[in-house]
Amino acid sequence: MLVTLLLRKGPGTMATCCPGTIDFPTLSLDFKVARSGLPLSVVFIGIISFDNHCLKYVGVAFYKVGRSLSTVFNVFLSYLLLKQKTSFYALLTCGVIICGFWLGIDQEGPENTLSLIGTILWVLASLCIFFNVMYTKKVLQAIDNSIWRLTFCNNVNTCVILLATGGKLGAWQAPCPP
Repeated sequence: MLVTLLLRKGPGTMATCCPGTIDFPTLSLDFKVARSGLPLSVVFIGIISFDNHCLKYVGVAFYKVGRSLSTVFNVFLSYLLLKQKTSFYALLTCGVIICGFWLGIDQEGPENTLSLIGTILWVLASLCIFFNVMYTKKVLQAIDNSIWRLTFCNNVNTCVILLATGGKLGAWQAPCPP
């Protein structure tokens, strides 16, 4: 996140120093925008955290099938929460994805690699992906549809949250004693 943050800020600074050679919007931190994007950043951290923890408990093949489950959540929750109708072909696609999910469970079961915790984390990651899309649309409207400002504010928020929680949770301790 920190590297991405620096990569976003660098070109804007270069565009200011060398006008005409580089065309890149200058990015400044607006605390009001950063605060409005905070739910998006929390959901983004949820995606990263749940995905990484999920991989501890399930196989990569099962994980890949599970990632497609986010499409099913998008369709279902868009209907349930946003009252958006879905086409027949989208519902048919969701049916194929659900069949793949059950096939993945069927294949993981005999190898004893199926994990309830992994499956729950996988579902939570898929839910976070839906809310990420929803909050992205909401925050983009608040910042004049500037994807650069959205990315910048999201990265700033994410860095602050991860640094703060990482320190509290002991993530900055050495993995091996000296």
